[in-house]
Amino acid sequence: MKRVYEYKGQEFEVTRTSPDSVTVSRVCEQHDHPDYIIGKIEGESGWGVGRKESGYSIEGTFSEAVDHCVEILFDECDSITQIDQFFTGHTPTLKERLDALAVFLDDFESPIEFGYWESPEGKLPYFVMSQGAMDFVRTCYDMGWVELQDWPEWMGTPEAAKLRDDPSALEQATPEQLSKLLTVVIRQDRFVEGALEGAFESGLLTGIVRRASALAIEISPGEEDDDSDELPLPGGL
Repeated sequence: MKRVYEYKGQEFEVTRTSPDSVTVSRVCEQHDHPDYIIGKIEGESGWGVGRKESGYSIEGTFSEAVDHCVEILFDECDSITQIDQFFTGHTPTLKERLDALAVFLDDFESPIEFGYWESPEGKLPYFVMSQGAMDFVRTCYDMGWVELQDWPEWMGTPEAAKLRDDPSALEQATPEQLSKLLTVVIRQDRFVEGALEGAFESGLLTGIVRRASALAIEISPGEEDDDSDELPLPGGL
């Protein structure tokens, strides 16, 4: 059962997925917001609010939990809008965007702990990303590497399969192809639990970051960034 909840002139979808669980989603055409979950806390009388990354916190009554959820999502949207406004005054160059990915190369090659699986009794297992993994995803969004349209169609193409499965092809990937690959693995993770972790364990994410680092080195400081307009710019979060 789904209901629309209005808060400060904005709409949110509240969907009951079970007698003891609902999800709250931000209805927003400009930004891609993670869902929040409201659940009955085992052994407690109240309802909790949480996300997979952080677990539940007790909020009290169901109504209080919903109010808290939409407040978080409303503030989150305002925060993302401020990021968009910042980039309106400074559109990052292609080198800056590549450098932002290259920052993660040492950690990915170490490698960092990307996260771990939780298996609650009586519930489906889910993957909890580490702080480093969440920082990487946030950077991809903030620097405009994630597109929100047409990625399901592209992921089924021979080009996508070759870049994903052939390291030598990935070593020659263009910035636009890196953007498409990052879009697929990050967006797919919202629908397939652990998809992003699988991309990390397979070496795909490290290969993408390694290629971004190589491309960044090829661009001299101050060099005219003629290709920047070919990539999606920040604002499509």
